[in-house]
Amino acid sequence: MNRAKRNRQGATIVLMLVLITVIFVFVAFAVEVSRIQLAQLKLQTAADLSARAGAEAMSRGVGDVSNLGSFETSIRNECDMIMSHNELFGKPVTFDANAQISFGIAEQEPGKTNSGIGKGKGRFKFTKHANLTLESNSVSVSPDINQFPLIFGSFLSVTNVDLAAKSTSMVQERDIVIVVDKSSSMMDMGAGTIRLSEYHPNLLQLEDRLYLEGDAYHPDGAYGGNGRTTEFDIDDGVIHLTKMQALKLALFQFREVIEQTPGNEQLGLTGYADFADIASSGPTPPGKVDIQAGLSATVFNAIVTDGICDNYTTRNSITEATAAPLEDQTTNYDQFDFNYLKMRWSSSTNIVDGIEVGADILADPLRRRPVAQPIMIVLTDGNHNTTNAGDAASPSAAAQNAIAAIPDLKIYTITFGANANQQTMIDVASIGKGRHFHADDVSNLVKVFQDLASNAGVRIIE
Repeated sequence: MNRAKRNRQGATIVLMLVLITVIFVFVAFAVEVSRIQLAQLKLQTAADLSARAGAEAMSRGVGDVSNLGSFETSIRNECDMIMSHNELFGKPVTFDANAQISFGIAEQEPGKTNSGIGKGKGRFKFTKHANLTLESNSVSVSPDINQFPLIFGSFLSVTNVDLAAKSTSMVQERDIVIVVDKSSSMMDMGAGTIRLSEYHPNLLQLEDRLYLEGDAYHPDGAYGGNGRTTEFDIDDGVIHLTKMQALKLALFQFREVIEQTPGNEQLGLTGYADFADIASSGPTPPGKVDIQAGLSATVFNAIVTDGICDNYTTRNSITEATAAPLEDQTTNYDQFDFNYLKMRWSSSTNIVDGIEVGADILADPLRRRPVAQPIMIVLTDGNHNTTNAGDAASPSAAAQNAIAAIPDLKIYTITFGANANQQTMIDVASIGKGRHFHADDVSNLVKVFQDLASNAGVRIIE
């Protein structure tokens, strides 16, 4: 009997050893699985951050954007820098910026939209290219870790595992409408100076021709006393600019930056004084207007004819300008250039009407892209001082109405010059979930528009 009891006690010890071994295996397995999952999460986070950095570098144009090879290298360096600052359990991630970064085009596949205005719900399809192209709008990063060591590998008969991650980030495409003040105060001097060599020659040609034609933009005795007797105030190679001349230069350089930004942006434009230009989705106005390529006599005649003003005090004969609908790069933004050249010769400033027409342009179901971020940029050099029948009660109310109609809209505001009402425009930007900028002179105005053009934002799509 005693021998039988002693035999049973030995069996229990063996059973406990077996159970302890099994428990140890389960614990070791759980520890290793947790380490692998944590390492995978860290690797995916690093990939996400690296891809976002690459897309942001692409959107702001790092390095020499005029040279695709140099531009591509700069983007790869941005991605590599982020990856080099990430570690897995104390060891840096091994990353090959040449082999593990690719570029391509991200396009949204068909999906449901909210009444044609909200964001589309279709998945993005990424078409991979080995190298950066002019059409590229996305960066894909694919880091991996071969032979990730396990703590209990020898005990589990598996000494290491391979880990991999992938993240693709695209430059956020934008539908942008610019709403500019075209009241007579924009012809006042006081926008600062710029070297003659820095003012684009085609813009100089435009100013000279418009003055010689005697059109409504440069009359000798204009409404409100804002006319000039010479086409430019030039002193020893330095131009003293009117606010409108400064705006033309800022918009011209804005368009240049947009054209260098990856992806396909759409631009629209409207101006306002006592009322805003009419929103339209019609054809391009007469004559091809592309300042970069020069301005033909046909174009000059169209501008002068449509903008001529025979009676400056009543403005009865001013031809009402048509706001440019959203237009992409394939058409060289012709309407964008044409419309901002037209002045409205009035001392009134109706910011409300400008915001409302800008929202109409962005809400056009024939042109608004569900995948694009809608953006409105509103500029004024003065105070809102008039409202027409049917308009919102104030610029803030107009901004609220625009956000209600286009929920994902962002409104940025710019005040230009000492007499602009900054507080009103700060309020509009706050309601529009955007930012407010103030520019005292032409150099500040150009910088503001360049910053807005290059600030596309990015989104991770996979």
